[in-house]
Amino acid sequence: AAKRKYYCKQFSKISGNMKKTWGLINELRGKSKTAIKASFVINGELIKDKRQISDGFNMFFSSVAKKLNAKISSSKPLSCTENTNTIKNNAYKTYFNKRVTGSIFLTPCDNAEIEQTVKSFQNDKASDISIFVLKKCISHISSHLAGFLNYFMELNQVSSLRF
Repeated sequence: AAKRKYYCKQFSKISGNMKKTWGLINELRGKSKTAIKASFVINGELIKDKRQISDGFNMFFSSVAKKLNAKISSSKPLSCTENTNTIKNNAYKTYFNKRVTGSIFLTPCDNAEIEQTVKSFQNDKASDISIFVLKKCISHISSHLAGFLNYFMELNQVSSLRF
């Protein structure tokens, strides 16, 4: 009875506020969210700074292709021949006769793509700047951002950019 009375008072206090109402409903259901501080172990060190965590993820994922390429070029692919079912090295060359390891094509971006991307951001997920403010001014700066990004892509300097 005390629990019921407590929640009735809580619902009365937050009447009209849908976000708080759903938060209270989820609390009742045992589904309430707890704020977890961002932390990650990078090179054996516990990192709590969001920028350093982001940089760590970028470094990890940008090195995956290099590591896979090194692994692939150092190993010899195996396949079975049709007639003998024996293993034959380098059979993939029959299908892929020219290997391209350092090539990718990206189409240039434009201000519409930048604006669409920024407008899709959730307002409460920024670490350094307010997404709300960015959304308000994106139409004024999107052409500049697109120009800078395309320029750096041409120079092959995208991985060194800090956004």
